Amino acid sequence: KMEMDDTGRKLARWLGVAHRVGSDLCYWLLLPSGKVIARTTVQHVTREDMLNDDVRRMIDEFDRNIDERLDDQAFLAENPGATFFLQDEFDDYDTSGVTTTPADDEYGDMLAPEALEADDMSDEIMDKYLNTELIFDMGTGAERRGRVIKRAKGTTGQPIGRSHANPIFDTREYVVEFTDGSTENYFANVIAENMYAQVDDEGRQYQLLDDIADHRSDGTALRIENGFTVSQNGNHVPKQTTRGWSLLVNWKDGSSDWVKLKDLKDSYPVQIAEYAVANRIAEEPAFKWWVQSVLRKRNRIVAKMKSRYWKTTHKFGIRVPKTVEEALAIDEETGTNFWRNAMGKEMGKVKVAWKPKEHVTPEQVRAGKVADMIGFQEIKCHVIFDVKMDFTRKARFVAGGHLTEAPGSITYSSVVSRDSIRLAFLIAGLNDLVVLAGDVTNAYLNAPCREKIWFEGQLETGEDRGKVLIITRALYGLKSSGAAWRADLAATLRDLHFSSTQADPDVWIRSAETHYEMILVYV
Repeated sequence: KMEMDDTGRKLARWLGVAHRVGSDLCYWLLLPSGKVIARTTVQHVTREDMLNDDVRRMIDEFDRNIDERLDDQAFLAENPGATFFLQDEFDDYDTSGVTTTPADDEYGDMLAPEALEADDMSDEIMDKYLNTELIFDMGTGAERRGRVIKRAKGTTGQPIGRSHANPIFDTREYVVEFTDGSTENYFANVIAENMYAQVDDEGRQYQLLDDIADHRSDGTALRIENGFTVSQNGNHVPKQTTRGWSLLVNWKDGSSDWVKLKDLKDSYPVQIAEYAVANRIAEEPAFKWWVQSVLRKRNRIVAKMKSRYWKTTHKFGIRVPKTVEEALAIDEETGTNFWRNAMGKEMGKVKVAWKPKEHVTPEQVRAGKVADMIGFQEIKCHVIFDVKMDFTRKARFVAGGHLTEAPGSITYSSVVSRDSIRLAFLIAGLNDLVVLAGDVTNAYLNAPCREKIWFEGQLETGEDRGKVLIITRALYGLKSSGAAWRADLAATLRDLHFSSTQADPDVWIRSAETHYEMILVYV
């Protein structure tokens, strides 16, 4: 290949596409010096060039330079047997038996078992596609709902295909069972394509309603006689509630689900209102406060509504639990441990955020019988579950900060501006500086909690279940956590001799003799 520049054509060897540098048409090139560079403007050496004696001579010279520069002999030490050390430091030091390799107990929890290849793992335990529920044949008008039940196997009994980090190149084959009982085989890339095709940018899956088949209410639903409040002027005002009611919905893909009224009402208000009137439940408190208003504005609502229901129970076709108990139940039903492992990973990190109050019961604290706990606020903590873009499960332990009063300290936490980021990239580009990006995992847990808060341990807290747990670290969800972590990070940066700039307090800078180093902080 020939690199094009202002001085003419220069020879270089084409090494391939530079996937992580520049545009889609950027390539790695090898220079005669042995240095590798990335360029977007290259040109083939043509057949006519090869017939030119001058070009042929340049190519031969290029090959000789490369062979000489990259020859193994060029990388041998002049005295391989020599050892180097500082004379004064080790004269009287016995180095026999000394090793710089830490023992296993020094590694602690940093030791991890060697990762297995995807096809060496148990299908039932590790496969991310198993038990996903999704719609196939999207956009054909004959969509069908199916569930991935197992890997397909060949005549020898071995699973078909090999896994790949990129779902498009994953050749594994799976058996999908549809709602009518039939089964078909699909490749992993087709399954992944359908999973992405039926969700929005957040991974939320939508379904199209066919009709509403039935309704039911549980013991928590309000009775008609309790569905009103009396205003100051004596009027009976309907209570705005949907509690306790569910609807049996038939979807276009042939499946049926019981869906809570509160989840379905915003997607199909007109259809539900008409169903309520036809089935004589429009006077129930869950319907009374909104049905008549919707029917009066029916035509305008139909014109504006998107006729699709975004499922809150699934993401990428994977059922997402609402509670720890439900997460463990899903693992038991599917024969996997995805959610258990996600919770174990999160709780293993977050347990440093609280300290048990021994020999004290939650009832004693609530009754004000513990002197040193007076002034502490009780909150609820829970686990939020999610599915990431690569279909791995994620759990996050969060505090119910909305239950606390506003703390006395400042809770505002600024972030670096976009203009500062653009200027920093420009400075790095002009001065040929390296740009690095980093993330502090479970960042808030590094900062102390600014509030006096406690909670009662639940199932996810393990051995601390039922105990009074005082929050000592800035848990996610607390009003002051963002500001606490930002202040802690700022103190650390000052210890590292960084100074906050006047133009942007979230741009930190320090001198490195030949240049300046900058850190841009986004909390």
